[in-house]
Amino acid sequence: MDITLGRLKSIDFMKGIGLIAVLFAHWSIWWSDNTWISGSTFILLFVRVVGIPNFVLMSIIGLLLSLDGKEKTLGAREQFVRMLKRSLIFIAIGAINNLIYAWEALQAPLVSIAWKILFVLFSCNVLTFIGIAQIALFFFKQIHVAFQLAIIGGIILANYAFLPVILPIVPPDTILTAELLISRPETIVYAFFFMENTMAPLVPSLVWPFLACVVYRGFASALATKASTRERVLNELRMVQIVSAVMIALGIVLGFNLTTGIFSHTRYNELVLNDATRLWFAPGYPLFLHLTHPSYVLFSFGALSFMFTIAFELVDLNSVQGHVSNTLSLFGKYSLTVYLLNPIAAFFPFPINIWGFLILFPIATALTIAGTIAWEKRWAGKYSLEWLVRIVVNTHVRVSLASLMALAFSKAKRRIDPHA
Repeated sequence: MDITLGRLKSIDFMKGIGLIAVLFAHWSIWWSDNTWISGSTFILLFVRVVGIPNFVLMSIIGLLLSLDGKEKTLGAREQFVRMLKRSLIFIAIGAINNLIYAWEALQAPLVSIAWKILFVLFSCNVLTFIGIAQIALFFFKQIHVAFQLAIIGGIILANYAFLPVILPIVPPDTILTAELLISRPETIVYAFFFMENTMAPLVPSLVWPFLACVVYRGFASALATKASTRERVLNELRMVQIVSAVMIALGIVLGFNLTTGIFSHTRYNELVLNDATRLWFAPGYPLFLHLTHPSYVLFSFGALSFMFTIAFELVDLNSVQGHVSNTLSLFGKYSLTVYLLNPIAAFFPFPINIWGFLILFPIATALTIAGTIAWEKRWAGKYSLEWLVRIVVNTHVRVSLASLMALAFSKAKRRIDPHA
């Protein structure tokens, strides 16, 4: 039986689930009277894996399928141009994000302007990371799989090797000022590659896109083949599921030890805060749940990858339709726009207890989803960030030096002779 698939609803479905986790993480900070911090931290300890990592991995899988599918016929140069446009949009939006959230730190008079510019452009938040990962992935795909595996292993080992170097200089819970981060070569490396900003750091998080490139190679190829057989797609899907299960197990084994933190103890301190909602009493929490540890990257990749394969088989391959799956798929279709607009909630803080939040959160989430659906039905997503990305990527801008000179000459001529 031959199959032909277009846009995968399962990717949007997964992003929709991720958005709900992101909204919970953000709104539980802005809509809180601080009497249930330990409870919200406990929930996020297990839920956040389907938040930002999910958004990143689904974006990367979507890019891989696009590069191996409809964009493959464009040629390497055109592929690169389209990818670069996408990446620069993410990096630009990420730079604005960094500028807003690190504004006070950027005012430090002793810090050079060059460092400030680099920090704004490349300090990792989720959007900057996706932009950098897309560029890295384009070149990563071109090399032999043996070298790909070596690079993945090197990134993981780099994390283990750097820890004993940086921890004596920046012990846990150190106040990270801009002056400290530029004080030594080690702290500069830490700031740009290992420091957690609004997501796990560049190292070891680059393992996510690189692992996706290796693990999904056969699956992407099967989908890219015109009228691929259902049996071939299912075989590749089962292989991805096996590897994903191995990654889950490997992450748990490598990160089974309990610890209160690597670079920071803040999350553990919040987890065991002695308020009425405290649910965690162990002397630490597993390394595979720490954002900055390689075991977290392996575990989260495996868990999300396995979830995606199930969603793909049900939603795309078997065409299982339902109100929930359709709604979440449409919501996830505009994940970038919703992600960037959700901080509007910070301007309307509600100091409420946990019971008030449990009432308000589903209502606010339902209204956000309803607004997204209305946007899709009324304007077909026009003016969303996703719409802007498509416009930029599909616009062919070829301006040569000669055409610029001709334009300048014609304008100058009109100034001299308005009737020319």
